Amino acid sequence: MRVCLVNAMLKFSTNQSHVTPIALSPDEDRKLRLAFGRFAEGRHRSDGEDVVSKHYELKHRFLFDCRPDAPHAPLLFLVAGTHIRREVDGRGTPHDEGCDFFREPQEQKKLIVSYRRQKPEDEHQLNLLRNFRDDDTPPRLTAHVTTNRSRPKLARVLCSLLHEAKLDRLYPTEPLRGNREKQILHLEDAAASYSLSSDQKLSRWLATSLGDYYSLKKRLDEKPENLKRPHGLFIETFDRIENNTLYPKRADLKPISVTGKLAVFGEGETTRRPPYLVIGLLSQPRRNAAHVELLNAYAHPCLAWDRLTLVDSQLERETLAILIACRDELAKKSNITMTIEKPLFDIGPRETEDPRELCLPDFILRCRGEGVSQPLVVIETMGYDDPAYRERKQRMRALFERIGRGDHPVPVIEYDRFKSGKTAAEIDRHFLQTIRGTIAK
Repeated sequence: MRVCLVNAMLKFSTNQSHVTPIALSPDEDRKLRLAFGRFAEGRHRSDGEDVVSKHYELKHRFLFDCRPDAPHAPLLFLVAGTHIRREVDGRGTPHDEGCDFFREPQEQKKLIVSYRRQKPEDEHQLNLLRNFRDDDTPPRLTAHVTTNRSRPKLARVLCSLLHEAKLDRLYPTEPLRGNREKQILHLEDAAASYSLSSDQKLSRWLATSLGDYYSLKKRLDEKPENLKRPHGLFIETFDRIENNTLYPKRADLKPISVTGKLAVFGEGETTRRPPYLVIGLLSQPRRNAAHVELLNAYAHPCLAWDRLTLVDSQLERETLAILIACRDELAKKSNITMTIEKPLFDIGPRETEDPRELCLPDFILRCRGEGVSQPLVVIETMGYDDPAYRERKQRMRALFERIGRGDHPVPVIEYDRFKSGKTAAEIDRHFLQTIRGTIAK
C-alpha cells in the first residue's frame, strides 16, 4: 500500500524537465489545499485563485511529493490563472489515495453518497445488470478497495442485506460465536423484500451455500424465459483469495473462479484475513455464452465462520472480543445492557456545498440501564501507525462526536495497539477500563 506522508509538500517548477522543483511557502500550500483539495470549501476559493494566478503568470506548474515511490511526481496544471487541473486518468502519476489532491471535491461528495443508505424503494430494487451489449466481456482482475474510494455496487447490496437481517450488530446476550444457520435464515428472510428486476424477487435467485450455488448456476443455464438477462446472487464464506479465485475452507471443495472483477476490501493489500464473506453476481458474460459464470464478486472479512458480521481487519476482531467481555461484565456488575453495532453506512450530517470525510465509525456501543453515564459511545480501532492514517482518523473524530445529535459530544475511545512502552496486555486492560469508566456512573 502506498503511504501519503502528512508532510508531503506542494512544489512548483517551470515546464522544463531539468529544473529542480521548489517548495511552495506554507501559506500558499495551505491556501491551495483549502481551495482545491478534496475537502475544499467555497469560502477559501478566492485565496486559492490568487496563488494560482501568481504562478500562472510565471508559467509554473505544481508537483506533489505524495508518491516518493514513483519515478515522476503527480502534476497539477494551472488553468486560465484561476484553477488547477489534475492529470487525466491513465496519464502521468496518480496521487496517493490519502493525498488532498487525490480527487476533486465533487468526487469526494459522490464517494460519501455511495456509502449512504438509499430510499427503501431504490435500495431494494437492485438493477445489477444492463441488457446484453457487444462489449459485455469484463476484464479479469482483482482490485483492492478501501473507504478512500467509492463503494462498489455489490458491496452496497451486501451491506444492505446484512443491515436488514440485523447481522450488523450483537445484542446484549448474543455470544461472540454464533449460529451460522440461523444467520443465513435471517439473510434469506431479508432478501424476500429485494428484487433483481421489477418482476423478479431476489429470494428466487439467491444462493447462500456452495451446494445452492451450483443449483442456481444450473437453473440460470436453462435460460429462464422470464429473465431478459438471467442472473442471480451468491453469498458464502471463503478462506483464501488468489488469482481471482475463491477457495472454500474445506480443501476437498472445488475453488470458484471469478471471471470478471473481484473487489477485496482492505486498507492494505493482503488477502490473508480469513474468513471472507463474499457476494457474487452470476450471469452470462455475453449474449451467446453457453453457461453463466461468477461474473463479479466483492469480498470483505467477517468476524468468524459462524458470525457473518463484517470487520475491517484482524485488529477489529480483537477489539470486538474485548467489547463483548466488557459488555458481559457491565451486565453482571452494573445491570447495564449493551448492543454493539458495526455501522455499514455513512451516518454523518447531510451533505452541504462543501465535502467532508466519510463518517463510518468502527463500532457504536448503545447502552441502557440506571447505571449508565454515557448511552452512546464510539469505538475506533487504530489499524496503522503511519501519520497520514492517523491524521485522517483525527479528522473523522469531529464527525463521530456529533452522531448522537445531542447537546454534548459523543465519547470516542480508541483501541490503539501501537502505543509505545506498553505490552499488548496492558493496552487491552487500559482500553477495557476506559470503556467501563466512560459508560458506567
